[in-house]
Amino acid sequence: MKWWLAVLLAAWLQAAWLPFIRPFDVVPNLVLAVIVLGTLRLSVSAGLGIAIVGGLLLDLAGGGWFGWSMLVLTAVVLVIGFVNIQVGWEVDGWWVPVLVTVVATAVIACGIWLSVLAQGGQIEWSVVLKSLLLELVTNIVVVLFGRMLIDRRWSVKGGM
Repeated sequence: MKWWLAVLLAAWLQAAWLPFIRPFDVVPNLVLAVIVLGTLRLSVSAGLGIAIVGGLLLDLAGGGWFGWSMLVLTAVVLVIGFVNIQVGWEVDGWWVPVLVTVVATAVIACGIWLSVLAQGGQIEWSVVLKSLLLELVTNIVVVLFGRMLIDRRWSVKGGM
């Protein structure tokens, strides 16, 4: 239940407040962070549920291709589940959430840029690269900070 509230709060902040604040001139993807961190603690099916809801909320609030956020966030959950179950990588380490966040951030950004180009818009590639790097750093910091908070709470409460 807490993860559902977290994804709803993250989507609301990301769509309603962060575009006006724009730390480092980018909007951190809080929904991505919640889904990555939640899927590391939940089952894949529960992670898929929050990914679909979070992606749908972002798609309803955003200006890109409808369904793109939901598709990418659902793929994030499936990749984490695959890495955890099939490959056997240790998902409790710091590098799996960071790697998944980097790849998902790049894919989401490419989808946004492609939708702009498909609608006849112009893109200045030097700005795009700077923006992508800032988004990557911001999203990595958000995921690592969220992981630190969750780990601290998890160890204090003995689990959620």
